[in-house]
Order: sequence, then structure tokens, then C-alpha cells
Amino acid sequence: MAACSARALSFFALLLVGCSGAGNADLFNGDPGAPASAEDDVSATEPTSSTKKQQPTAPGTLPGETPAPAPSDPGAGTPADPAPAPAPVPSCTQAAEPNNDLGHAVAFTTSLCGKIDTASDADFGAFVVPAGKTELSIQHAEQDGSVIYLYYFQGIPLLLGGDGMKVLPGATYGVQIKRSPVSPSAQRPTYKLDISFK
Repeated sequence: MAACSARALSFFALLLVGCSGAGNADLFNGDPGAPASAEDDVSATEPTSSTKKQQPTAPGTLPGETPAPAPSDPGAGTPADPAPAPAPVPSCTQAAEPNNDLGHAVAFTTSLCGKIDTASDADFGAFVVPAGKTELSIQHAEQDGSVIYLYYFQGIPLLLGGDGMKVLPGATYGVQIKRSPVSPSAQRPTYKLDISFK
């Protein structure tokens, strides 16, 4: 009995040794004519990965496909709303004839521009003091000669009129612009009068 066991064990060992070769893979595959497979060949090596880096693909994209554009974000990449344009500078009201007396004074808000056309010419303007304001701030500029400015309240000349003059809110004031006596009579000066209120 021991001899039979030893023989059976030897036969089994031989069978194992004989079947471990690549040429005997057909014993396990069940196909006597099948070629040896790579998994039975211990000398076969796993394929190595390519050294070339693959580009990451977007989720849901197959390799080699161009990814679809991302959904647009309404807030991304759009420029901010432009800043509002500054308020336009008030234009200068042009004095127009006839304006040679207070009855024909040219109404203006903050600026009056004009030209003294003759040696005896005088331009008149009129403005209303805004509510809550009690003082005038005055700036003026002339070209091609000099002029003088005289201020009126209810038709009466103000002897101390000018920059810093105290005024009544809501009242209408007048101003006369004429050529200065020191300016040569041949000159025809232009002027720009700017007033603001405090």
C-alpha cells in the first residue's frame, strides 16, 4: 500500500513538473491545438506604460476628444459696468442783444459770457439766488481788454457788490458788464463771469 502511495505521489509530482512548462498550457486550456497564452508564459512581461504624458481629460470626455466648452457663467469674464459719465459742466449762457438795460437782462444760472461790441456798450445779466444760500462767490476772466462788473438788487446798484457779497435766498440780482475806463476805446473785450453760492 505504501508503495502504491509513493508511486501515485511520484506520478503526481511528475505531472505537475511536466505541466508547468509553457508548451503544455493546452492541458489546462482544454484545447490541444491552442497556442500558448502570454499568461502561461512566466517569461512574458507586463506591457510598460508609455513615457509620453497624457493630457488630462475633462469629466465625461473620452481620450482624444476635444472637451466641450464649459457652460458660461454670467458673472465670469464680463467687464464690470462702466462708471457713470461725469455730469456735464454747465455751459456758459451767451449774452445777446438787446441787453443794454436791466429790463432786457439775459437770465443765467451760474455763467455769463459775452463781448463788449462798442466803446459805449454794456451787457446786463440777471440770476436768482438758490434757496438756503446767502453769499456769492465770483470769478471772472477777460480777453482783449478789461471790463468792470456792477451788481444790482431791485434796480439799485450795490456799492460793495462782488466776491463774498451777502445775498437774499430766492431774490433776483442783476449785473452790468461794461468796458473799463482804463481800457482803450478801440478794444472789444470778451468776458466770462462765473458765480456760485454759499
